Amino acid sequence: RDQLNKFQKTFHNTIKLDNHFNSLDHEKLRKFKVIKQIGDGASSVVSLVIDKITQQKYAMKVYDKLQYSETLRNNLMNEVDILSKCNHPNIIKLIDWFEGHKKIYLILEYVGSTTLAKYLDKKLDEMLTEDEAAHVFYELSHAIAYLRKRRSYHRDLKLHNIIIGSEGQVKLID
Repeated sequence: RDQLNKFQKTFHNTIKLDNHFNSLDHEKLRKFKVIKQIGDGASSVVSLVIDKITQQKYAMKVYDKLQYSETLRNNLMNEVDILSKCNHPNIIKLIDWFEGHKKIYLILEYVGSTTLAKYLDKKLDEMLTEDEAAHVFYELSHAIAYLRKRRSYHRDLKLHNIIIGSEGQVKLID
């Protein structure tokens, strides 16, 4: 009977540890506090997070590994590889990435959550002024030229993949 109780207690503690480990998914997640969801796409969810020590804000992009085919996983790893080599003021910076048991996490520079699509929606029926349009085009063209020089291509340029930062900066994402 004592052995049965010992086995049950060990089994129960193992289940508790497994549940805790699975809910955490990766040790690096302890470093961040999730503030709110700021975006989602067909294959990921993006949340605003804060580093608990430095209070620096980041965007955390989370991919569910169970939803990925080998092709999608290769594309994601290609994105990580390209972003890790990019250093351009108009391309979102990859700060860190890590892979948990269930998910893949990208920690990205956070400049705001307003896409060009949302920015245009806020203006309602107004169009961009000529100066605004020129600024966006100029910044975006520099990002595209930078990628092209490195033989990389975005392949999904659209209003939702252009961020207008809180200080007016233009950043290419995804």
